[in-house]
Amino acid sequence: MNYTTVSAKQVVERVFSLLGNTISQDSDRFLGNVIEWIGYGLEQIGCLPAMERISQNFQVSNGKVEIPCNLYLIESVAHDSKWLPYGSQAFNYDLHCTDCINEGIGKDLPYSYIVNPNWLQTNVPDGEYICITYVKYVTDNEGFPQIPNKETVKEALFWLCLRNLMLGGFEHPNRELGYSKAEANWLKYCGQAETDLAFMDKPKLIAFKNSWVRLIPEINAEQNFFATLNQPEILQQKFRNHRL
Repeated sequence: MNYTTVSAKQVVERVFSLLGNTISQDSDRFLGNVIEWIGYGLEQIGCLPAMERISQNFQVSNGKVEIPCNLYLIESVAHDSKWLPYGSQAFNYDLHCTDCINEGIGKDLPYSYIVNPNWLQTNVPDGEYICITYVKYVTDNEGFPQIPNKETVKEALFWLCLRNLMLGGFEHPNRELGYSKAEANWLKYCGQAETDLAFMDKPKLIAFKNSWVRLIPEINAEQNFFATLNQPEILQQKFRNHRL
């Protein structure tokens, strides 16, 4: 379980503080590689960089809205205080000819949306706004991603960066510390970090139990975006049957 985050720059600064005599802190190539390695490491640990839920209004133009570059996951789409379901049709008004039958039919259909790479397409009329609630990546002021504030995570990412440096030909000043040692430490702390983050606190354990241990499934739970799955089910006896 993780409650706070820190900038991934802490990992970068630790690498530079220990190896500053042999690598250049001003190397843009190295900084770019480290950020990529940190993303790879977090994926191997089984977690993601810090995420933030946000709701933002977008104006529909030519039947579509550009997806924000920091978007990771769409949670819901709404228009005029109503949820829009995911549709099965494409609404590219700009691809239709004038008075095209597809355009006319599309405008008569209930409002919905679909997602194509880089674009969210919808039949909501042009000029109107839709509200997209989505999960986005969180970065610091310098663009470094936020990572879980766990010592095991930071230790694992440090050894991953050192391992990758050695894989590229870097030799540690301490000859006893080679690639095999860095690889072993990365695997060691990767497993510890995964366990550390997977541990649940009591409220989350209760919500998990209520979501999965259910005698009666909640039908059409997607209509309220599964918001009540973490609530305990209440079984009521409709009729009083007395046996002699």
